Amino acid sequence: MHQKYDTLTKTRRVVFMDEKLNILLIDDVQSQFYLIEGLLMQSLGTQFALDWVTTPDSSLKMIEKNSYDVILLDYELGQYSALDFLDTFKKHQIDIPVIVMTGHGSFDIDVSVMNAGAVDYLDKTHLSTQLLERSIRYAVEQARYLTQIQQSEQRFRAMVEKGSELIIQLDGNARITYASPSVERLLGYEEDELRGVYLTDFVHKDDYTTLATMLQNLITEHDTPPREVYRLFSDDGRYVWFEFVGTNLLHVPGIEALIINGRDVSEQRERLRMEQQHRLTAEALLDTSIALNSTLDFDAVIARILENIGTVIPHQSANVMLIDDNDNTQVKAHKGYDDTSLPSADFSFDVHTTKTFARMLATQQPIIIHNIADNPLWVSQGKIEQSGSYLGTPIVDGDNVIGFINIENAEPNQFTQAHIEYIKLFAELSSIAITNAQQYDQASHIASLEERQRLARELHDAVSQTLFSASVIADALTRETNNALKMHLGLEQLAQLNRSALAEMRSLLVELRPQAIINTPLSNLIENLCDSLRGRSELTITLEMNDFNVILDPKIQLNLYRIVQEILNNIDKHAQAHTVNIELRARNSQIEIIVADDGIGYDADAIPAGHHGVSILRERAERIGADLVIDTELGEGTYIHLTLPKQVTT
Repeated sequence: MHQKYDTLTKTRRVVFMDEKLNILLIDDVQSQFYLIEGLLMQSLGTQFALDWVTTPDSSLKMIEKNSYDVILLDYELGQYSALDFLDTFKKHQIDIPVIVMTGHGSFDIDVSVMNAGAVDYLDKTHLSTQLLERSIRYAVEQARYLTQIQQSEQRFRAMVEKGSELIIQLDGNARITYASPSVERLLGYEEDELRGVYLTDFVHKDDYTTLATMLQNLITEHDTPPREVYRLFSDDGRYVWFEFVGTNLLHVPGIEALIINGRDVSEQRERLRMEQQHRLTAEALLDTSIALNSTLDFDAVIARILENIGTVIPHQSANVMLIDDNDNTQVKAHKGYDDTSLPSADFSFDVHTTKTFARMLATQQPIIIHNIADNPLWVSQGKIEQSGSYLGTPIVDGDNVIGFINIENAEPNQFTQAHIEYIKLFAELSSIAITNAQQYDQASHIASLEERQRLARELHDAVSQTLFSASVIADALTRETNNALKMHLGLEQLAQLNRSALAEMRSLLVELRPQAIINTPLSNLIENLCDSLRGRSELTITLEMNDFNVILDPKIQLNLYRIVQEILNNIDKHAQAHTVNIELRARNSQIEIIVADDGIGYDADAIPAGHHGVSILRERAERIGADLVIDTELGEGTYIHLTLPKQVTT
């Protein structure tokens, strides 16, 4: 008998001996049945059941009726041989292990029955209890082992075919030699469709480096299987994100391949992308809101909005246009244009005849042009445009479209429906910025007008009072013709009143024509304020200018003039001073204005409600970047020192 019987373990023998075996004997001689039964009783005791048949038909009926662990088959059965039975079993897909018994001891017969499917053969002339028991044990154990292998293979095959993972087998050149059946469900390819194709043919070009790194690590490093994420193109042109882990089995005989196991992580990647997008959007909206709340500078806010749009919606160029009174667009901010395509007068469009703007004007909704080369809505701006994509949205205030945000990309199909929702948010913020700027300009204009009217009224009253005083003195002088001293003093006083009235009139004209404040040197303006104050008060005013001949930015000059004007008005109304000293300095790297009086001063912590003079002074100084110091105490007069860095002047 075959030598491999001796390799069976004792554990298997114990298990085998504890089980009851069902055995079918196929033999045409009854004495052989008794012989076999006796041998089995000696080796197995009562742990077996033996059935006996003589023909193929009867054996098939018994096999259909009962479950057998092993079949003992005599080689010669009258008109049949063991080969006939083995062929019948094969046709009927009977996989019960068969042991063939022969009395010839022929090597050729032994080989033939083994090739026909028998698991073992016994020479009946040398048959013994131990030999029979050992052959049966081997046949049963082998059958059970093969059944386990088949079941394991079936489970593995089911896992591969029905599992969610993609399994790819590569040769040493990264060529696909096998792809699991799941490739059809995950990527739309047939199994055989990928065989012989290089994996790089299906990897996104941006992930070539990732794949190359993985394969390199897979070949050179054996301790830790490399794990990478990259994209594979599907049969319908989409790309799918996979997380792959590789195993190097090139050295394993019979496999000799790189095994790549991958799972679809597209949903996780999309969730991660959406989380990042939401975070970027929230940060951009927060930054824009901070800008809206921190400044009323329209240009600065719109520029910030354009920058923040770029962090949320990738693009190459963008601009903000407002609609003017003639229904034409005017560019108010832009970014991303080169020198040959900078927005200029050429970027002005009639909103009713320009199709993109007309569409947004009518619907008050954004539009996407996926490819401007073949879209009738697109209007060329004069430069060569072969292709590209466009996203635009109207800026709406109430029920009116007041402008547009326009975003462009040189590549087609760059904008999605999700981008529409983002740009609508920025359009709403742009509308708020525009409204704030308009309201601020309107409020500033009204405040300036009211301030000019107030000052003009005060100057007008002062001029009227001065002229009335001059008229009274002139009448009195006509009666003092015989008193030379009184006549001389009266004429001097009359001349002073006339100078004061003239200064008041000049100040009145300046207030009525604000442009004069910008065009007149600051030293002349302040000198005129001093003359006006001298004429309507008994103050002694000294003015030192030390060749103060600097040229100032109009905004700075206007605010400096208003500051000095407010200081002198406060001294006239509240200080009860006798002398005022004013000094203008322009030296080193700064400009200084110093105003000191000997009045009653005030308690800075006890300013009555409704008195805003000091707060107005500080606001004006802060507006131009000046440092304002006010030093005063009750009964000690007031000292005001304004310092302005020279670099902010022009």
